[in-house]
Amino acid sequence: MKEIPRESLTRNEIKFMEIAWEYAKLSNCNEANYGAIVVKNDLVLGTGFNHTIEDNLACNKCPRRTLDVHFGVASDLCYALHAERNAVHDAKKNHPRVNLKDAKIYVGKRKNGEIKPTRGKPYCTNCAKEIYFSGIKDIIFYSKNGGFLVFDSFEFLISSYLNLMNAYKEQLKL
Repeated sequence: MKEIPRESLTRNEIKFMEIAWEYAKLSNCNEANYGAIVVKNDLVLGTGFNHTIEDNLACNKCPRRTLDVHFGVASDLCYALHAERNAVHDAKKNHPRVNLKDAKIYVGKRKNGEIKPTRGKPYCTNCAKEIYFSGIKDIIFYSKNGGFLVFDSFEFLISSYLNLMNAYKEQLKL
């Protein structure tokens, strides 16, 4: 993972993250709202946001919070489809002839409407696998210092598994 300070970001990089934050506004998740866009050669290929399959399945209270588990533990209980997977699927659907190799995915987070930085510890192994096997090169998040955190897809995949295993150990007292 590398951090790019805000002053080193290009206008397009900032614009792409702003688009991801706009898509996060569409999320119907009660916990956190994410938006994601897949970009290659400065063209947006796919967009997505986390949401439940049907509005009537939107959680009044997240099943994972009912169990008091966090950071990816028991994520299979979450009703939502994640922004990253939605953006990758959207890119493949709308641009079936475009190879996603070397593309980037920008992931923006909001909570209660406010833009939030990433914790810097990915844990969603499903999104990580989807991104890695699609050929996307970089995963880009907003950092607490106002710049961006950039993971290459293999590092993101491995970090997701390690962070999820540690979360299971900690929360389940293994």
